[in-house]
Amino acid sequence: MKVIQTEYGTSIDILFNLDPYTARPIMVSDEGVTADTKTGKKIVKAGSLLTKEGKIANDKTVRYVLLKDIDVTYGDAAGAGVYRGTLDKKKIEKNTGVTISDDAMLALKGIIFMTDDDLDYFADVKAAPGA
Repeated sequence: MKVIQTEYGTSIDILFNLDPYTARPIMVSDEGVTADTKTGKKIVKAGSLLTKEGKIANDKTVRYVLLKDIDVTYGDAAGAGVYRGTLDKKKIEKNTGVTISDDAMLALKGIIFMTDDDLDYFADVKAAPGA
């Protein structure tokens, strides 16, 4: 395995907040990952849903959510698979281009998927006492 680290700008943060999360090292598979037409790099995006074998999926076999982008151009590469925590569903779906299936959400038992829409403190300010 050839290890090459390249930064391509700011990495997306899929965490919803700074609450603790739990992740474990996982080998991210290059199976089925296509190369970018401009760079020729095969990048597995942060927020990708992974099976325990490190393959991308979106069904009941999912066990982890990839924490950061991983370059698998030269084969399988090490990454961090989140299995407990609060993650930003909209950021994940925007970054990966995949809508998380109901089966995947159920399989990820330790993950809470949140969006800003789920927060009630953005409610109508006029309804607040003293407004």
